[in-house]
Amino acid sequence: MNSEAISLVRSGDNELRWWTFAGLRANATLAEHLGRLTAVGAVDNFSLPLVPTTSSDGLEQVRAKLRGRLPLAPPIPDGAGDGLKFGACLPPAFAERTLRSRMGDPESVAACLG
Repeated sequence: MNSEAISLVRSGDNELRWWTFAGLRANATLAEHLGRLTAVGAVDNFSLPLVPTTSSDGLEQVRAKLRGRLPLAPPIPDGAGDGLKFGACLPPAFAERTLRSRMGDPESVAACLG
């Protein structure tokens, strides 16, 4: 991945997407940490939605801040630990660490942040 290039694509209906091609786990993590730049919309294996007013310079500033916080934790939905086998028997902190390790993709996130 060329970390110097950011692929922002605006569709005809003014939807803006960052095409990372990083995979669902990485894109979900990035969407969680981009904060105000993340738009409502589907995150998928290839891209994530950004608010239409996002500029490449604005995205680069946020990417620079996030690089200093690596590794970024993936989002864990409320109650996700309930789905773990023996989840009721696990200490909450252990269940959360287990889910973060399963749901994260730190290498792809780091590559997207350049």
